[in-house]
Amino acid sequence: MTKVFQDLARVLKPGGKLFMAFHGGEGELHRDEWYGETVSIDFRLFQGKEMTDYLEAAGFQNIRIIERDPYEFEHPTKRIYMLASNSK
Repeated sequence: MTKVFQDLARVLKPGGKLFMAFHGGEGELHRDEWYGETVSIDFRLFQGKEMTDYLEAAGFQNIRIIERDPYEFEHPTKRIYMLASNSK
């Protein structure tokens, strides 16, 4: 995973911002149905600390995290929002 963030840092200008949002948790989820349509899709869940470690290892700094509980109509996982600055 660190390689992905190293590549993002490489293409962002110095001081550039990276914003990402993802479902918090551990493990993977699989879905065969999505909004009434047949699908086959897998999701990997991450913890904020895990992503922070990846970002720091890739050279990002000023990492900010906001977590929120899901709304009633959403999948029951935390939502994690992260903002980081490219230090390179």
